[in-house]
Amino acid sequence: MSLFKYFISIKKLLFILSAIVFVACSQKEDLPGLPGPIKDQSVLLEQAFPNQTGEFREGYYDNKPITYEVINGQYVYEGDMMLDKSRITSTPQNANDRTTSVGIIDRRWTDNMVYYSISPDLPNPQRVTQAIADFEAKTFLRFKERTNEPNYIHFIKSDGCWSHVGMIGGEQEIGLGDGCSAGTTIHEIGHAVGLLHEQSRIDRDNHITIHWDRIKHGKKGNFNLRTDDASEYGTAFDFSSVMMYHPYAFSDAKSGSGKQLPTITKKDGSLYETQRHGLSSLDVVALNTMYPPVQAIEFLPLKRFYNSNRQTYRYITGTKIGNAFQYEKTVGKLAPLQISGTQKFHHYININTKKHFYSADFSEWGRGGGLIRYKGNIGYIYTESGSFRKPLYRYYNQSIDAYFYTDDFDELGSGKNGYVYQKVAGYVER
Repeated sequence: MSLFKYFISIKKLLFILSAIVFVACSQKEDLPGLPGPIKDQSVLLEQAFPNQTGEFREGYYDNKPITYEVINGQYVYEGDMMLDKSRITSTPQNANDRTTSVGIIDRRWTDNMVYYSISPDLPNPQRVTQAIADFEAKTFLRFKERTNEPNYIHFIKSDGCWSHVGMIGGEQEIGLGDGCSAGTTIHEIGHAVGLLHEQSRIDRDNHITIHWDRIKHGKKGNFNLRTDDASEYGTAFDFSSVMMYHPYAFSDAKSGSGKQLPTITKKDGSLYETQRHGLSSLDVVALNTMYPPVQAIEFLPLKRFYNSNRQTYRYITGTKIGNAFQYEKTVGKLAPLQISGTQKFHHYININTKKHFYSADFSEWGRGGGLIRYKGNIGYIYTESGSFRKPLYRYYNQSIDAYFYTDDFDELGSGKNGYVYQKVAGYVER
């Protein structure tokens, strides 16, 4: 059977997407949604320039009508999206340019790979890695620290929270102020990969009411309805989207009793909860439609065998092994070639004791030396967790100089039978 399957059946793709949707629903960040009035709207309202108001202008962006705000010489869309000035015109230009209500079609990241760098002076850089982990766990997007790639995201320190929209080419910044959480960072990366705000969808008036008289002076342009096409990648309006405005966004109105009034409600006048836990299930569907798998790969079963005479385990992805080894179980699957997020799983043998051992960290034993001989790699193992992955735990028995690997932590727990737990050797496909 060929290792590459360039075409995935609709049934299989739907199964993959539904599985990821399940994971998306089950994983949450520590920031709960904040329904109802809140004193600090910036908690769930991303703004490039907090507490500043500029001049609203009308024009065309990628040949679609747009209302944007000019603040400090920057063109800002709906509060936190920085626009490329070169793509804004006063009249329509090219009728072949296309955008959609959720994402910008012609500005996707090549091969689902997003390169990035983090400024050394950015406080709490963990919020970036936490946000990236959410995307990698739930979607087919992959993120890799930049070396010399020309197109990449650069996370910088800022007063507000903002991003460009889609891949614009070259370095593009995402600004994170001190109040921008990991959940906010997910929101901003969402813009960078092509997602727009949920409350401005072309079909939004079927689901929400905008209370124009309650919007802060100079900010009504942030609530304009987009007039582009309504495909929305087949997703329904999503109140739980990480891209959805809070009900009190830009509110400047109070009731007679002094209670702040919402600017956005459901059609029946009720409120809804906004979340910055992570990508919602429908966010995931939209992103996986925009960024489907680059190719389907037939992963290789990683099979565990034991030689009782030599008290050694061996792990193979092929079929050939000596008769002295007895099959025990399959501990997961390795990729047959290097794909995003994987490294070689190196195979070594002690030529004196004939004990086999493995590592994804080449610097651990390198090319071998002395009694240790390098045998090559047996496949590619993931370096980080994901929705279809599980950890491969490594143990070591010093008395017999033997290593043991398992996908089931309960098999040896923190240590048993002379084996001591060392670390997670990597992550294998389920």
